[in-house]
Amino acid sequence: MVSTEFLYDNIPCGYLSFYNDGTIISINRTLLNWLRLEKEEVLYKQKFNNLLSVGSRLYYQMVIMPLLLREGSVNEINFDVLSQNGSFPVLCNAITTKSAGGNTDVINAILIKITDRKKLEAELMTAKKEAEEGKRRFETLCHMIPNIIWTALQDGTINFVNERFYQEFRLRAEKLNNFILLRLFHPLGRDKMIKRWEESLKFNTTFEVEIQIKAAGGAYYWYLIRAVPYKDISGRLTLWFGSCTNINEQKEKQLKTLDRLNDSLTEAGQIIKKQDQQLEEIGYSQSHLVRRPLANILGLVQIMETENLEDIQKIYFPMIKQSAEDLDEMINAIVIKSK
Repeated sequence: MVSTEFLYDNIPCGYLSFYNDGTIISINRTLLNWLRLEKEEVLYKQKFNNLLSVGSRLYYQMVIMPLLLREGSVNEINFDVLSQNGSFPVLCNAITTKSAGGNTDVINAILIKITDRKKLEAELMTAKKEAEEGKRRFETLCHMIPNIIWTALQDGTINFVNERFYQEFRLRAEKLNNFILLRLFHPLGRDKMIKRWEESLKFNTTFEVEIQIKAAGGAYYWYLIRAVPYKDISGRLTLWFGSCTNINEQKEKQLKTLDRLNDSLTEAGQIIKKQDQQLEEIGYSQSHLVRRPLANILGLVQIMETENLEDIQKIYFPMIKQSAEDLDEMINAIVIKSK
């Protein structure tokens, strides 16, 4: 059967007891191994606060010891403990044992080594600082760009715009929200833009739209708004990166060119219509010129039908009559189509 003393010595955490003045009266083997000391070097020779680093010692004496005497216990206090080859972080839980008179006789403490946890916390803190520094560099760079740059969260909420935006539209940062932003867009293009933005959010596709936005002076100018989804290494969409470019000058030129093109097409249509009328008049007048001799031919054919014809004439006569009738029918069709 395993003895209580063996369990005490080999429990996977440091355990010690000390008087109010810090004199250590009991310590287990686990903590001794961490300190690289023997019991003879510690018991009744070392004080608990002497095991601590300078900063932890001051914290213990000024804050933790008065709290311990008043409350009777403390939990998860972070200390740095000195050893023969440096120091290591621990979490300390302590409770006091009081005498019959109510005075604290002994303090029992457990020390849990948290070297790996501290390393992880340090790595997380470093990563956080790097992320914050990266964000600060990104925002500084965006503020220097002479174009409007913005970002949005996964759900489409705008969470950053650069200084150029505030200069262009004279808005204050504290008043920036999606409702205020929507009021800047021209009513005629607002619904179409919202629909495209919702589709991009739904399908994680690039967003692009040309729309008029009200500038600081109250006038509307044309802008090209673009946004692309940003995905992390796992493929999850985390952010939208967007830009807003003033294209009013190019758009005005494009609209003027379109107006000129429409005018040219209208003029061309009128010319074609006029030419069609002229062709119709020519066709109508020329048809009379063509039909006059044709009418004579048809009249002569009718006269010849009453005469006695020779055999050879009877062969060619129907052919002449049919050709004249076909020609008359074709001229009539041309005249009808020209109308």
